[in-house]
Amino acid sequence: MPCHIFISASTNPWFNLATEDWIFRHLKAEQQVLMLYRNSPSVVIGRAQNPWIECHLENMQKHKVGLVRRQSGGGTVFHDLGNLNFSFFSPKQDYDKKRNLGIIAKAMQSFELNPIISERHDILIPYQNESYKVSGSAFREGKDFAFHHGTLLLKADIPVLRDCLRPRNINIEATGVKSVRAKVMNLCELNSAIDYDDMSKAIVKAFNEQYPNSQLKQNDNIELLDEVKLKDSQSLMNTFNQYQNWEWLFGRTLPFIHKIQEISLHIKKGLIEQVEGPKDLKQLEGLPYQASSIECISDIRLKKMLLDEIP
Repeated sequence: MPCHIFISASTNPWFNLATEDWIFRHLKAEQQVLMLYRNSPSVVIGRAQNPWIECHLENMQKHKVGLVRRQSGGGTVFHDLGNLNFSFFSPKQDYDKKRNLGIIAKAMQSFELNPIISERHDILIPYQNESYKVSGSAFREGKDFAFHHGTLLLKADIPVLRDCLRPRNINIEATGVKSVRAKVMNLCELNSAIDYDDMSKAIVKAFNEQYPNSQLKQNDNIELLDEVKLKDSQSLMNTFNQYQNWEWLFGRTLPFIHKIQEISLHIKKGLIEQVEGPKDLKQLEGLPYQASSIECISDIRLKKMLLDEIP
């Protein structure tokens, strides 16, 4: 089966996820594709997740960590330059999550690591009588094609990860997918020689061994991606711009209710749809659910109460 490998030179998380979506929509039949990339510091939430529940938006701003919403489901993950991100694209009739993770596990084994693939499609590492998560995955299926993407913790900034993925303690009633928290660790703690470039080469090698093509010379199926080249694609740029706008990042959130003492804020599409509470707060209806909207409140007590709760 023909196979192709894309390696992104960009570290822009919105651009890389837009590129991922672009590849998915332009796949050719009977082709296996791998994409490798890494992102500048960012928190990536699933398509059906609530950013106000999943992450600490104020801490993210403090650490200059961006918010990204992806097209696939699954839980929230942290990306930075110490992460390696992989995406497998396949025709639906030859889509195999375990086989994909087997490629990643084989690459890890070349560094004398002993990965375990869990039933949740996480990759775990046994260490000091415990199991630590080093990779999580998410998935998306279309009519004819499917993709499987995930992260691999190499040398990520774990304190910043924990600070950003620790949600604020606020009373929100919501539906949607909630992340399953797990103990994590970096692979460099087990093998200090591990870095992004060497692990990428190991994954490429394992991928090519899984899908050998005798007609190609070594690495002839690798294509480097850069923003200058890809900006010629209008469909990709449309997705790139969409991924950065407020409507996609916050407005796509499923309805929820934020209860603050005697006040209930009903949020729909990121907007304050209804307020149950003092009449002075009715003027918030129709405004975005964010701290700047509270500035119009004249009652000092109510304003402080809301500002302490809404990021």
